[in-house]
Amino acid sequence: MLLILSTEIFFGTPPGLLRWLLDTAKRGGIVRKLEEYNEHAQECRELARRSKSLSDREMLLNMATTWESLAAGRAKMTEAKSRLARIEDQ
Repeated sequence: MLLILSTEIFFGTPPGLLRWLLDTAKRGGIVRKLEEYNEHAQECRELARRSKSLSDREMLLNMATTWESLAAGRAKMTEAKSRLARIEDQ
């Protein structure tokens, strides 16, 4: 129903812009994912700081780096999609 309402509201809107607007509406979920990834990274770093085992610390720091990489990749992908939608509408 939301999609139908959205297309009715934006009838005549160029497809790229419509896609960007709908993606922007969903971005709240993207922001939550980014926050979630960063929280996981912080948790891993905190566990590493408290760990007595060198191998556990290394593993947890690697996990933190992986979570941070996932967050950065998701942010870049989101920005690229937004730019592409704006270019398509020009």
